[in-house]
Amino acid sequence: MANVHRFTAKVIQKVLAAPSGIDPNRAGDLMSLLAKEVAPLVVPAPDGSLQHRPELRRLIMKDLGRGGPANTVREIQDRAVSYYSAEPARPSTRAEEIYHLLMRLFTLTFVTI
Repeated sequence: MANVHRFTAKVIQKVLAAPSGIDPNRAGDLMSLLAKEVAPLVVPAPDGSLQHRPELRRLIMKDLGRGGPANTVREIQDRAVSYYSAEPARPSTRAEEIYHLLMRLFTLTFVTI
């Protein structure tokens, strides 16, 4: 799950479920578990999403290329771009869309080398 910056039930359902083999109907349950079980790794954001703790995000990003098959990483980035581009235009959703566009470029450039 290191391939996404924000976690919500909709992100789990629309972005992570298919490439990760997660039952999309369990997205809400998984969000609750994520909030409880990995509390030292994630923090709640003002919008209700969960984010990796900033000091841990750097470490997670270093392992991005080793975190899974390159095609899975690319699929998650592609799905995230599609998801956020379809969301209502707000600064936070546009920022996430741009973030995942840049991560997709990073993934295509560095992970596949």
